[in-house]
Amino acid sequence: MTTEPQPRLTDTRLDRRYQALLAALDLIVDAWDGAHNPPTPVGTGRRTPPRSKPPCSPEVLSALDAAWRDLRSWGQLVMEERDLTLGPRAMTGPDLALFLARHADWLARHEAAEDCTREMARHSRKLEAMAKGRRTRRVILGACPEPSMDEEGLLLGPCPGTLVALVHDEEDLLPAVVRCDVDREHAWTPSQWPALGRKLGRISPTGAQALVDAIAGRTVRYRVG
Repeated sequence: MTTEPQPRLTDTRLDRRYQALLAALDLIVDAWDGAHNPPTPVGTGRRTPPRSKPPCSPEVLSALDAAWRDLRSWGQLVMEERDLTLGPRAMTGPDLALFLARHADWLARHEAAEDCTREMARHSRKLEAMAKGRRTRRVILGACPEPSMDEEGLLLGPCPGTLVALVHDEEDLLPAVVRCDVDREHAWTPSQWPALGRKLGRISPTGAQALVDAIAGRTVRYRVG
């Protein structure tokens, strides 16, 4: 039985997926060690003695463990489906991420590529925020106002996703992006927030107010059905 050769990365959407996956894996490698030892905010008390390693908070340990489990799972998939005998150099998070990066072109074509890219992007953002010492809260704005489309551009119906704004600490109150938790292409940068507010206002006035409050940096958490 012969196997059809896989196409080269010439399709624009496929190339974007490959680049997004590679960028997320690179960020995981860069942020992994920093997440263990984030910068200490000014005025937070005693400094850690130079020779002692500061303990990880439960939140950091949980984030690192979740990232490691997903990295290991995707690494196992690559090993098994590509019938490889040489795996990651070690089973640490950075080594697993580097291993996946070496096979990112193959993963980008895999039927589960969207899941892999979404998971790695989520972990990379979380670890980067921890490495930079940022505190982040999620503000749920409500139902995504965009339609759901298939790969051929045909309308499937309303998007089933929820809009989420990630709001950083006092030094960076504005969320960098408002994004749907189902379709990552449903995203709005700051310049697009007025248009998003008008859309939300037509279908969900509470969601529109939640967007205003997210921009204002309020700590109220909204859940809109």
